[in-house]
Amino acid sequence: MGNQADLEKVLQSMDVGERIVVPGRGGWQMQIIRTNVGIECDFVHINFAPYGGDKFFVYSTVVNPYGAGKVFNETTLGVPCRNCGMAVDGRVVGATVLDATDKVTDRFSWSNIVYGKNPGSFAISTDGELTVNGQSKGYLHVVFLADKNRIDGYVGVFRPVKPSGAVKVLEMEDLVLASLTKA
Repeated sequence: MGNQADLEKVLQSMDVGERIVVPGRGGWQMQIIRTNVGIECDFVHINFAPYGGDKFFVYSTVVNPYGAGKVFNETTLGVPCRNCGMAVDGRVVGATVLDATDKVTDRFSWSNIVYGKNPGSFAISTDGELTVNGQSKGYLHVVFLADKNRIDGYVGVFRPVKPSGAVKVLEMEDLVLASLTKA
């Protein structure tokens, strides 16, 4: 077994753009990339055969010049917000479904629908209607992003009726500030 100095020599000898992939268990792999500013890392969770290598989750340091990582959820299955009728960049990567009394009735991640124990399908129309296995689950009212600096991918909040106005875009800081003003 080699030591840290041996590994550092291997990494330093890599050409810019060269990549080493270290496989892990359960579909995880670490990708080490030599860039013109140094070594960058991606941790990727991939669903292999028979699904064609869809990426569920990527933790990447490549996107930040200071080396801090960012989480990219449902990188293969995420639905672009613009395809859901919103003029917002980003992707909807999961759903929280509310009933008419605003009680949570369902929560979904796209990979769980597509690759779970009972595989199915989902779609979001340009009107913002979510269907799961051909059954309407409601209309997009809010997209929520937990942390724009560390997480990529909105969770959609769906209600039984179409929204009367534009879909709201919220981030964690919005909820924290709103809760502080009510206290």
